[in-house]
Amino acid sequence: RLERVLDVVPLEVGAAGFGHFITPLVYDFSLSVEGGCPGPQTARFEGASPGARLALLAGEAEIDGEMRRGPCAGTPLAIGSARLLGVLDADGGGSTTYEVGLPSGRCGLLLQAIEVPGCGVSNPVSPLDGERQPTAMAPDAEQR
Repeated sequence: RLERVLDVVPLEVGAAGFGHFITPLVYDFSLSVEGGCPGPQTARFEGASPGARLALLAGEAEIDGEMRRGPCAGTPLAIGSARLLGVLDADGGGSTTYEVGLPSGRCGLLLQAIEVPGCGVSNPVSPLDGERQPTAMAPDAEQR
């Protein structure tokens, strides 16, 4: 099954500190997290569709994760067993922030967001260190 995926989508292997996952190089919008885990973090969303409804999800790294329910069922994700942390609206520029507080038992999870109903996805990010895992390219960025 992995070979079939590699033929269809350009992939990058990244390490999240607790395992490896494979995920596309291009995302629809950007997610970053400031702050450490456990404790308060600020999730920043940039480049989403203006006024879009965004669902912030948490889950374990998974090669073939996907949305299992709702209007975006079947959309590929870099996380599995996704749990909803919050729903928010992007501003007119496609940006917004959300205050997240993960307890120590959930620090090993990845965060990822999805636009509803457009089904665009953000890059996954680890709340452990606030760095994107892996680095995402904007849709209009030049491939190298």
